[in-house]
Amino acid sequence: MEDAVQQSEPERQAGQTTWFVSRRKSNTFYISLDKVTVLNGAAAKQLLDFVVRNVRPGEEVVLDFQGVSGVDGKGLALLLYLNKRLAAQKCSLQISNPSATIRKIFWITEIDQLIPLQGEGYGLYYSSKAREEKTELSHSFEGEPAK
Repeated sequence: MEDAVQQSEPERQAGQTTWFVSRRKSNTFYISLDKVTVLNGAAAKQLLDFVVRNVRPGEEVVLDFQGVSGVDGKGLALLLYLNKRLAAQKCSLQISNPSATIRKIFWITEIDQLIPLQGEGYGLYYSSKAREEKTELSHSFEGEPAK
């Protein structure tokens, strides 16, 4: 059974108005960030407040990153904090439809190892083999010879 679509109240912070549109289906709470282009400090705080107010214990939370083209350090920190907080409520967090740029940021920072990503092509480029090659490359810059 799907609950009615909810929209957050517009919240003004740092001169921005951000809307999150959500819906529930079974035990999954979908949140679309369709009006957020960059998940920065102001948008991250609004997202955290919105999720905390609306999530139910035991739900799977899916953030739709369809329109998100960038994320800053505060946005990354929020996602890690949100993942930890939701886990304490027996909830899980997933990110759907990340752009190639977002996928690359999550791969470099290894957030994709903590928060599952959904979307086309993710597994093709960002394989465990590529991660091993990234590790070898980083070791070679630290003065150790790459194997």
